[in-house]
Amino acid sequence: MTIPTTTPGTGGRAGHGLAATIVVTGALLGLGAAPALAGQDQQIGGKGGYVRFQAEGEILAATDTTADGYDVRAELYWAGGRAFVGDFGFDDARESRSNLALREGTHVKLRMCYLDDARPVHCSRLQRGVA
Repeated sequence: MTIPTTTPGTGGRAGHGLAATIVVTGALLGLGAAPALAGQDQQIGGKGGYVRFQAEGEILAATDTTADGYDVRAELYWAGGRAFVGDFGFDDARESRSNLALREGTHVKLRMCYLDDARPVHCSRLQRGVA
């Protein structure tokens, strides 16, 4: 894109055309006000279940889908806090927790763990999201 130049005119108005062009160009390129951060839902699945973080409503959920003797726990971490929710048996409903009091735009990390007698035996990598 070529930005047109202006020649100084009478009355000390030199450069006003260039300034207006820069403002319009900046607005078209998204250089104006910072955009609002949109929440990012996250889900991690495995052979025995899945965990999910839903940004709207700040819902953390764990679902155990297999009668394999292991429970499934969702773990959510953010600067200054953490939340856990576990599903302790595949034959019941999904367990969830909502309204975690996260500010919009908070960066979070979700992890899924398999538990044996409430002790983690295997956990996924942390997966990043935004509340």
